[in-house]
Amino acid sequence: MQDLAQQLTTVLQQVSGYIYPNEVELQWGLLVVVYPYITGLVAGAFILASLERVFNVKEVEPTYRLALLTALAFLLIAPLPLLLHLGHPERSFEIFLTPNMHSAMAMFGFVYAWYLTVVLLLEIWFHYRKDLVLWAQNERGLRKWIHLILTLGATDISEKSVAFDQKAVRFITIIGIPSAFLLHGYVGFIFGSVKANPWWSSVLMPVVFLFSAIVSGIALVLILYEGVRALVVLNSRLSSNNLALKRGLVALAVFAFSLLFMVGDKERFLLKQDHQLQPTDEVIAELAQLTGASNKPMLVASQWPGRTMLATRSGALPLPPVHKDDPEAFLRQMRGVTYMAFDQNDNRNRMLRREVAELSDRVKTVSILNGGVIVQFPSADNDKKK
Repeated sequence: MQDLAQQLTTVLQQVSGYIYPNEVELQWGLLVVVYPYITGLVAGAFILASLERVFNVKEVEPTYRLALLTALAFLLIAPLPLLLHLGHPERSFEIFLTPNMHSAMAMFGFVYAWYLTVVLLLEIWFHYRKDLVLWAQNERGLRKWIHLILTLGATDISEKSVAFDQKAVRFITIIGIPSAFLLHGYVGFIFGSVKANPWWSSVLMPVVFLFSAIVSGIALVLILYEGVRALVVLNSRLSSNNLALKRGLVALAVFAFSLLFMVGDKERFLLKQDHQLQPTDEVIAELAQLTGASNKPMLVASQWPGRTMLATRSGALPLPPVHKDDPEAFLRQMRGVTYMAFDQNDNRNRMLRREVAELSDRVKTVSILNGGVIVQFPSADNDKKK
């Protein structure tokens, strides 16, 4: 027991972060994963709003305001996971005071600030300015002054002024569409530049992130659009008007949601400590061991949608096979590739599995794991000898 306490004391002396100890957890954990997901929701919700404002899609007009406010709400909380992940979140403002132009992560802070201030806040202000003026005129007390301050002194609601607001909203939305692509595509670029993770190291990552953002953002707005109505009905049916009770229910839901994520992150961390890898990670580890044993450096890359991985000594990857049901053409197409890993149980790889099986006398099966199979192609030198 004393030895355990002494070891714990030694480890704690190395921890300086007081919110999330990065000195102990070096891998990117759940907090880092949540951030790109939230920014994806922001970009997707804004793109949904732009469909009505720029492309005049009237079918989504009822969701325009909700999509804008959803994008703003999630953008405001997007940096929180990263701030919690930092050992000293109070130093985050130094990104803007002492910028490092050579750091992709540091420059993303400016992308975030641009999207928040120039795109979202300006568009929402121009769109709600008339409503803010009317609310300030019809209300009293503190709410009147809050709405009056939010107008920034622009209280003119004539037809000419409102028409200018609408033109400004359309112009900002046009600027906001490429800004939304930059916001989330930049995250995909950062993940795609991580060469240590073969699944991420791909030029397709920004594109994958953008399409994922569009789908997730639209899904979020759809859930909110239908879910808010259900919550209003549920709230009206509650007999109790006790505000503390309602806030307690919301706090309980948030606590349960947060606890679920914390438990999942802890289980993942414990699995890593016990060196228990997921089936896909086992394939990656095996492929890394094979390529590491080679005397010459290898280029390892992943391809979608079948989640195949290729290891080659050449500086370029082969094009996808164009000949179907032709094993010999497939083998010529893969010339230069040393190893290939793929999931033999994935239906998207059924043709690949069949062609590799037909070439079993020339393509060597190196390893068969739960997450996939690794095969070795004949080298170009061996082909010349034959």
